[in-house]
Amino acid sequence: MITKKILMISVIPLVALLAIFASWLPADAAQNTLYPAKLGTILSGKQGVVLSSIPNKVKYVAFDTVTPPLPARYLQGVEIAYRGPTVEISFLNNKQEAINYSGATAQVFFNISVPEKNMWDQGGTDALAIWHYNEDARQWEMSPTVLVAEKSNNGQYDRLAAFVFQNGIYMLGKMSFDPVFPLWFKPYNVGDPNNTGPVLLQSEFFSAKAGTFEFGKQGVVLNTVPDGVRYVSFFKVQPPLPPRFHQGVDIAYRGPVVDVTFMNVKKESVESGELNAQVYFNISTPEKKMWDEGGAQAISIWHYNSEDQKWESCPTYYVSEKLNNGKYDRLTCYTSQSGIYILGKMEFDPFFPEWFKPYDKGVFAN
Repeated sequence: MITKKILMISVIPLVALLAIFASWLPADAAQNTLYPAKLGTILSGKQGVVLSSIPNKVKYVAFDTVTPPLPARYLQGVEIAYRGPTVEISFLNNKQEAINYSGATAQVFFNISVPEKNMWDQGGTDALAIWHYNEDARQWEMSPTVLVAEKSNNGQYDRLAAFVFQNGIYMLGKMSFDPVFPLWFKPYNVGDPNNTGPVLLQSEFFSAKAGTFEFGKQGVVLNTVPDGVRYVSFFKVQPPLPPRFHQGVDIAYRGPVVDVTFMNVKKESVESGELNAQVYFNISTPEKKMWDEGGAQAISIWHYNSEDQKWESCPTYYVSEKLNNGKYDRLTCYTSQSGIYILGKMEFDPFFPEWFKPYDKGVFAN
């Protein structure tokens, strides 16, 4: 949707386990419209949604189309052969807040031409299907796809359709999954090698044991490690992050973004209140001056809460280390959470609507 000035940042997602994991090739601006919820068909180009029943709580439908490719966080372990624009559908209440599992009966559809019809006739859903990205599981799931013979009615297109059970991203195409893709891998620089999106600077994977693990000017200190935490992945990414991390906030980065994931023996992300860890950033004279003059108001560590999709301050402390290492002091924060951490300053837009999705902010992939 149309980007506010606050989002025009010169500088994305576990990070770009995310993006961020995420993201990134030039793409056309998104077409996005907010519709009153009423029975009938919403059509945007060759894509649309049919509303058959609508609960009273659903007052609006947000229907966005985006030219692929999607950001890299959607490409983990999968190759997508797109057959048209990607769509995002959200059901909203009277405050324009998203309602997932809204209870509405709806179908998303993609009108298809002769090439897609031939693919369907020859291979069915093995060749062409509608896919939905499950944000909770962070994986693609095939939506039961059916052919709807509409060409005789509209004179141009048949269509492939599927019921919409959740808000989210839907696309028409074919998925090829990598069966040995490691879950902890984060393809930050997936896509066009010439893109301007996040570039993976460094990746590390190590056994979780008490000690300090430093990678350049950033690192992790593990003070207490419970039995359930066996491994740590550490990714360092060149900013900026993808635009979903910039919604309603202006980020002044003071170095690379880091993404830390604490894992169990199966290399699955795990949270443990018994884990005592620190994420730190070594700082030079400019950052030290910012801290001395303004403290955490001027520069601090921030953590991205992926569940609530917002940035949260990670209580930041100054640690005098220059005498020990001869080069740097550091800013550090205590944590037991996996996720994206940055050092910098945040400026929030108090009027930013939570449902806003800045697909067309700058280069799509960012």
